[in-house]
Amino acid sequence: MESAIIKTLAYFDIFNYPLKFDELKRFLWSMKVINDEVFKKNIEKLTADKKIETKDSYYFLPGRSETIALRLEANRQSEQKMPIAIRAAKLIRSVPFVRSIYICNSVGFGQASADSDIDFFIITATGRIWIARLFTNLILRLFRLRTYGGHSAGRICLSFYLDQKKLNLASLRISEPDIYLAYWLFNLSPLYDPSRYYESLIGANSWVEKLLPHAFVNNFTPAVGETRWGKIWKAIWEKMWGGVYGAMVEKQARALQWQKFKLSLKNASERRDQSVVIDSSVIKLHENDRREYYQKIWLEKIIALNLK
Repeated sequence: MESAIIKTLAYFDIFNYPLKFDELKRFLWSMKVINDEVFKKNIEKLTADKKIETKDSYYFLPGRSETIALRLEANRQSEQKMPIAIRAAKLIRSVPFVRSIYICNSVGFGQASADSDIDFFIITATGRIWIARLFTNLILRLFRLRTYGGHSAGRICLSFYLDQKKLNLASLRISEPDIYLAYWLFNLSPLYDPSRYYESLIGANSWVEKLLPHAFVNNFTPAVGETRWGKIWKAIWEKMWGGVYGAMVEKQARALQWQKFKLSLKNASERRDQSVVIDSSVIKLHENDRREYYQKIWLEKIIALNLK
């Protein structure tokens, strides 16, 4: 138990993110808490032995009290970006075949800086992922909300789309375990999710249960709902593009976007490192996927702390 507590704090320390008691239990790495009192006593013993420290209800590694202020500032920066994310989600919620929209990565984790962009993760209807990406990109580019060129701070990065029937992300893991991907799933912030795909997403990734046995889906209402006219608009276009003609449009949408991808993206999609994945059910365009880096730093911290 003590080892699991320290491993959890060591991972979040990478992001200068101390945890409160309830957060530490929720995100406890690879260990199930049978008794809350025993869990509390383990934390108290680690604190008494100076293996971890506490201040202002936060827990962190020794000598890292400055991360409290860093976390509070990151939380503030993340909150400031939320109105932009909500506005963007409202603009693209009625795009045909968009099923749900989430904030992920730094803003979703509450770890944003002033220079951070706002990463969106979008679930789409089966067989229409490229149509959904084409029109979400066009709309956000039109309203100057999309990252472009050197403009990224406070703008939307549309880097991850997923088919509604391909929700298991196990094939995208970079290692066993992939600690970043496990935490990533439970730090998604649903913005638009009328059919509650988030619960289906978590259910489809049961491999995470043994890694984060106490993690749970945030039970709150997404900030962006459906509108009557938006539902009608979406239904009309989805009916028009639902058959053979829609399959042809999907093929054209893919060809158009493939031509515009940078050569580096095309080359990366041919590798097997899972940073860039481009196919009919997943579009993941993270050229700067830092999961391997975070995994390496975390393991180095564990070794430095004499943990296995």
